[in-house]
Amino acid sequence: MRFLSSVLLLVCLSFALLAFSSPVNALARRPRVSSLQPVLELSGKPKAAASTSGSSKKASGKSKSTSTVKTAPTPSHSDAAPYSPPKATAAGGDSDDPAVVAKNILADNERRRNILPDGYARKLAKISGDAYSFFRGTTPQYYRRFFASLPKSLQDAPIAIVHGDLHIENFGVVPVGKTDVTYGVDDFDENLRGPVTVDLIRLLASVQVAYKPLSDGIFNDLLDGYLKAMDGVIHLRSETINKLLESSRRLRNKDLLAKRTKLVGKTRQMVVDEKGRALPPQVKPTVIASMKNGKLARKPNFQDVLHRYGGTASLDLHRFEGVAGDGDDDDMIIEMKELLNSVLAKHLPSNTANNFQRVQNGLKAWQSTPLPISTATWNNYPMLLRVRPAFKATIPPDTVPMFDLKNFFEDLGKLTGKGHAATVAGGTAALTKFVTQNRKELIEFAKKMGKKSLADFEAFKPAAAAAIKATGVTLPPSVTAPATKAKKK
Repeated sequence: MRFLSSVLLLVCLSFALLAFSSPVNALARRPRVSSLQPVLELSGKPKAAASTSGSSKKASGKSKSTSTVKTAPTPSHSDAAPYSPPKATAAGGDSDDPAVVAKNILADNERRRNILPDGYARKLAKISGDAYSFFRGTTPQYYRRFFASLPKSLQDAPIAIVHGDLHIENFGVVPVGKTDVTYGVDDFDENLRGPVTVDLIRLLASVQVAYKPLSDGIFNDLLDGYLKAMDGVIHLRSETINKLLESSRRLRNKDLLAKRTKLVGKTRQMVVDEKGRALPPQVKPTVIASMKNGKLARKPNFQDVLHRYGGTASLDLHRFEGVAGDGDDDDMIIEMKELLNSVLAKHLPSNTANNFQRVQNGLKAWQSTPLPISTATWNNYPMLLRVRPAFKATIPPDTVPMFDLKNFFEDLGKLTGKGHAATVAGGTAALTKFVTQNRKELIEFAKKMGKKSLADFEAFKPAAAAAIKATGVTLPPSVTAPATKAKKK
């Protein structure tokens, strides 16, 4: 009997070892490269990195020049997941203690301090320089507060593919059809499937931060526009938006090349300035190799690449621009930046482990004709690649005239409603019912989140100044450190 028991035990152990050594489990056990590990600094020795590539297969169709956009609802997406209201995930997530606030925000950015100290210092300077940049660049802190204090009445919201970082300047000129442009939603670094309150509150709170309105008029204009877009058809009425679209339609690729590059003989070089830094000779070939693996350029003859500081939240990321072609007006500028997990992944469930697929899902849901994207690996960092269009532009809050505010924010509401209507579970009637019944609560909570962000901004400024000084980085004139920035009265 003991002999039989021993045999059975050996058999079971054998099957367990086979299962553990299977390719699937081997992949699961594969060590993950930490973002704190400086595998290759921009001044360090190149290290070979395996490259993977993929490209968007979204076809471009013809479209008339118009500011009317229609998107057919697509109710099923591969990142669909059951949703239940998340719990707060960080101690002190909704703390008003200035010391706790500063500590949390510095901790959010600490991972980049040793990897890209220059980008780290630039980011801290920007987010501590003005309240709106702070709102844009501190999404982890924002969502700690959001999920720690979301009212119960707003937790049972319809589920859709949410943008995840919807604020006034994440709307911009986007392609529609093969040759035209429209105003839409861009920058899908954070999109995920979740409750529509994520986008509604984020966008409304950005209004609170940018305008500090004395009445609820702007908030209601935005929500009115949202409800008008449930059929997927929208008409953009804002004069500011339509003027930007008119000027964007006149831009050509050669205009972008003239701004970002210069011809030296028959070779095109990237322009090095305060936002574009030349790469060390040993690093440049590794970046070019990754861009080639992305397979976006029509002619993969990359003439030059550089490190590009861009955005707000991504100032401390590895981000590159390269120019490919034969030195003529058909040359293409390719952008490549780190592809990270969504900040919402800490709070919301999702079965999309592939971040590239997640970004593609967001583009397909929110844009009718998205530009192609692809992915590659640079020095063990997953990277997202896309073509830089000549028409890329947005409308900063302080450039919208008073007479156009109503139409402008109604249009932003329409674009948000159209995006949610395309992927909402349960149909658009659920969106209409939720917003109609909870309009007051949405506005009040958004104002609370905006005011919390403004208070956090004031709490963070002294800590940011000290952290920047500790890096020893000398910031360029265009990036003013908070300690020396003059206050506006």
